[in-house]
Amino acid sequence: MSSALKGGLALGGVGAAAGGGYLIHSSLPKEEPKTSLASKLEEDKFTPLNLDTSKTEDQNSPWKKILSSYKSLTASKTEFKIGNLSLKSDDNEGINQLKDACSDLLKTLEDSSNFASNYKLASRWCVEPISISSLLSKRGTPHLNTTESEDTEAWTALAKKYEEHKKTNKELMNGVSWTEVSNTDYTANISQIKSACNARKDKSSHDDEAFEKHLREVQTWCTAIK
Repeated sequence: MSSALKGGLALGGVGAAAGGGYLIHSSLPKEEPKTSLASKLEEDKFTPLNLDTSKTEDQNSPWKKILSSYKSLTASKTEFKIGNLSLKSDDNEGINQLKDACSDLLKTLEDSSNFASNYKLASRWCVEPISISSLLSKRGTPHLNTTESEDTEAWTALAKKYEEHKKTNKELMNGVSWTEVSNTDYTANISQIKSACNARKDKSSHDDEAFEKHLREVQTWCTAIK
């Protein structure tokens, strides 16, 4: 066999190996990009705040509300702190500390062991303050009318569901004094549930200590059953 032919076969073998390697590589399943905490918050209809530390926030800035609540809540409840973050007395410096801390939180990826705990912190301190009723409206599950004689059928269905849950003492709301139902008349109990819903619907993400709990309760007992 000529040396030229041998060389051609050798090169052909290398090319085949390289081609095979390409085919194997291209046939491997592509890894899905991991969701960041910022993306998850947006998916859940929160609006992350701007993190520009070169900007001085005015008195109407949502950062001012966040700053005030952070100082107030973390003074006695360390579980609301972002790490060991203690704010400086100057408002602008304190806001910039929060912006830097939020910048790190929002980069957390979904496969991180602290994703859930960071989500709780970021949904309180790194997003525009929002009430429970407004958040649920953005999610497509608006709060039922509590002031007019509307949504009667929906409220009755909720009262019946509450009655079933009460039997097993499961997922109930504080502030609801249940009356034994007579002749399928749920009027008094509907009034109790509405009152409890009214007490929760305007609570805000940044200053309500039990925001997550109240959000779950309102979603369960103050929106139409689907």
